[in-house]
Amino acid sequence: QEASEKQKIEDEKRKAEMQQQHKSHMDELSNSRKQAQEARDKQHNEQMKEYNQQHQKNMNQMTNRMNNMHNQHLEKFTNRVNDLHSKNMQSFNTAMNKHRDEFGNSIGRVKDQLLNE
Repeated sequence: QEASEKQKIEDEKRKAEMQQQHKSHMDELSNSRKQAQEARDKQHNEQMKEYNQQHQKNMNQMTNRMNNMHNQHLEKFTNRVNDLHSKNMQSFNTAMNKHRDEFGNSIGRVKDQLLNE
């Protein structure tokens, strides 16, 4: 009877020990999983940060290229408009001078005719 009581106590001790070992092992597993997840999260955040910086750089370059193209186009357009305006004004001035000369000549002819009469 006493031997079986001792055996029971030993069995209880061993059972408690095994439960404690099992708990420790499970805690260890849980901690290593947490650490692994934290490391993955940290790496992912670093990658996203790099990606976002590169994306921002690309967007800035594209914006600069668009602005340069736009400015070049505006400059060409403005030069073309100014050239056309300048040519139109030259034609207009030439026509006005011709008209003034013809008008002056016809006044001269009328004046001559009046003097000759």
